[in-house]
Amino acid sequence: MAGSSIMEKALASWDVCADQCEGYMRSSGLLDMRAKKPKGKGKGKGKPSKGKPSKCASVSKIMDETADKYSCEICHFTAMGWLDSDMVADEDLIMEDIMTLPSEISDALNGEAYEECIANMETKAAKPYTKCMKEYSEEEQADLYEVFNGVAHTECFAAMFEEGCGAYMENTIAAMAGLGNYGSGSGSGSESGSGSDF
Repeated sequence: MAGSSIMEKALASWDVCADQCEGYMRSSGLLDMRAKKPKGKGKGKGKPSKGKPSKCASVSKIMDETADKYSCEICHFTAMGWLDSDMVADEDLIMEDIMTLPSEISDALNGEAYEECIANMETKAAKPYTKCMKEYSEEEQADLYEVFNGVAHTECFAAMFEEGCGAYMENTIAAMAGLGNYGSGSGSGSESGSGSDF
């Protein structure tokens, strides 16, 4: 991975994004993992009232909240050139960079499982706003779906990258132990193990 285009960009992005990512590890820990208690129906709750404004958040509020929640990731992906200022993904550049990684990682980020993850995460990200979509203009809906796509890429990239790195490390350790090269772990691409079969 050393010397790959993605690694050079990632290392540079850590310098650029230090402020946005300060406390990132703390905030992504236990505090965010606690489930919020659902609010029960108390006296007078659950009845629609007349004349109240819409419960649907504005598109700009949704985009601002998303930008706040994913500020560290957005900063990294933007610094790497993967997202523009409107959080629209540059799919071609992302794939170009991914292909510089070892095959275990690039396969995980380029396969059917990754595409399924994107589709599932887009649906999950859009779900809270399903009832409100009819209140937004077509342009606003398109903007939101671009944001949901960016969120999906962020979530799926992290999950699939971790999975690919695990496979890469497993293959590297197996190659170092002389169990043969089951992938690109040694970087040589050869099948030259010690010849011992277990």
